[in-house]
Amino acid sequence: MLNSYKVEIYTGAAQPAVPLCDLKQQVSVDDDYFNDMLEAFGDSAQQYIERVTGRILSACTYDLYLDGFPDSEFKFLHGPVTAITSIYYLVGGVYTLLPNTVYTLGRGTLISQGIRLAYGQSWPTGGDSGEDCVRVRFAVGAENKTANLAIKLLVGHWFANREAVNVGNITSELPFGVQELIKSLKSYTL
Repeated sequence: MLNSYKVEIYTGAAQPAVPLCDLKQQVSVDDDYFNDMLEAFGDSAQQYIERVTGRILSACTYDLYLDGFPDSEFKFLHGPVTAITSIYYLVGGVYTLLPNTVYTLGRGTLISQGIRLAYGQSWPTGGDSGEDCVRVRFAVGAENKTANLAIKLLVGHWFANREAVNVGNITSELPFGVQELIKSLKSYTL
C-alpha cells in the first residue's frame, strides 16, 4: 500500500502550447515590442490551465517517486501520460531497472491512465522499502486545441486589460468563454 509519493520535473517543455506568433495574431500585433509581455502572458495562461485542469499541454518528462509498488493500479494526477519511460526500484541502495514487460500504461481517458501490472506479472519482492524506493519516469503532455483557444482568449483579455483594476469594471473573474472552455477540459477535480 502506498503511503507517499512525490513528482518532480525531469525535463521541461521545449515549446509552449501556443507559440508567440499565434499570440501576436490573437492580439493583432505585428511588431516585436510586446513579445516579452505576450510570452509571459502565454506562459501564465498555460500554467493556470494546467493547474486547474490537470492536463499538461506541452510535452515534458516527470519522475514519480513512490514508497513502494502499488497494490493495484496507480493513477497519474496529470495527463495525458504518453509513455512510461522506465521504472527503477531500490535493491540494497542501488536503483535497478524493472523490465518493461512487467507493467503497462492504462488506456483510455486522462482519468483512467495509470501504472498497471501486465497480464500474468507481479511486482518484484525483496527490494528496499521506504521513501523514494520506486522511481517512475514518464512522458506527459499533448496538444489540445480547446486549451490552446482558452490560452489565446485569456492572453487577449490580459493584453486588453493590463492594469490590476479597471475603473468602472472591478472584477477578478475569468471571462465567460475562458471559464466554459476550461470546464470542458476537466476530467476530474484535483
